[in-house]
Amino acid sequence: METNTKYCKNCGHPLEKEYKYCPECGQKAEEDLTIKELFHNTISNYFSVDARFFRSFLPLLFRPGYLPVRFVEGKRMTYLHPTQFYLFVSVVFFFLLSFNVREQEEKIDKSLKTGIENINNPDTSELKVIKLAKADSILAGLKEKKIITGTGKVGGIDIDSVVQAALHEATDTTALKNRKISFKKGKSGLVRKFRDMARDEKTPLWKRKFARQLLKIYNKRGSGFLQVIYGTVPIAMFVLLPVFALLLKLLFFKTGRYSYHLVFSFYFFSFLFMFFSLYLIAGFFFPVPGRVFNLCLLLAYIYLLVAMIRFYKQSVFRCFMKSLALLFVYFLFIVPTSGGILIIVSLLIY
Repeated sequence: METNTKYCKNCGHPLEKEYKYCPECGQKAEEDLTIKELFHNTISNYFSVDARFFRSFLPLLFRPGYLPVRFVEGKRMTYLHPTQFYLFVSVVFFFLLSFNVREQEEKIDKSLKTGIENINNPDTSELKVIKLAKADSILAGLKEKKIITGTGKVGGIDIDSVVQAALHEATDTTALKNRKISFKKGKSGLVRKFRDMARDEKTPLWKRKFARQLLKIYNKRGSGFLQVIYGTVPIAMFVLLPVFALLLKLLFFKTGRYSYHLVFSFYFFSFLFMFFSLYLIAGFFFPVPGRVFNLCLLLAYIYLLVAMIRFYKQSVFRCFMKSLALLFVYFLFIVPTSGGILIIVSLLIY
């Protein structure tokens, strides 16, 4: 006797004929693996661009603290999950940022190249100052001995060929050439020191690696270093966000377990990425003055303060003082330390 019972291809749970989805795992009872289904699943599983995203978009922007409050209260299917929201908007933000990075990278690369090449050449402005000083000194001596009587400066009066020759001899660049040679020797000694360090097997491994990377930057004139730094920023954010939540836990230690503060942090960082993504989009269409960016920073702080008041349900004054303490510790200690580690990591993978 034939049976009409089917089984879920994912978990093996028995399915009735009328079932369209498995009651155990939620997978479709019948699903062909087409290109459409493949990409639909990818977007749904990793970015969750569905109705929940659009229901969460406006509250996140204009209702500070609303989403984290609703999430910890139990409304976890109505709005987009905080980690999914964070993942999606961070990808969008860094994608938009990559267009601005190219222009900045060209400027930074040019500055690095100029700075490194200046190791080979003394500052031309210094050379001009030394030359003019020598010329003025000789000219003053000639006037004092009444060899010439003009009161103008070099280039401002006509001096006979004998004086011209004397000035030319006086401004001889031998000393400057010697200075340049000594400068090159100093540079060569520094580069040689790093090369010896990179080859010496007795040198600790981390020092050899560090020396090799510095030589690579020197040889490439710093080209592409900024791009490497920007490439490591998304990874650094996954460290900075939990630290931000930890500081909140220390400031509001009586309010829930650590996961509550982590939810708040995910939604707040999602707001930051979304808010500044809109700022970057605006910059594609018209030039945005620098003071607008400062205004955006102020609005971001006000958003944080209001969100803390609504989420932690404490007085405005207490939240204000705690927000200042939070930002003080975060930007004075956490961010600089993370920035230093970021540069070191970027140097090692350059």
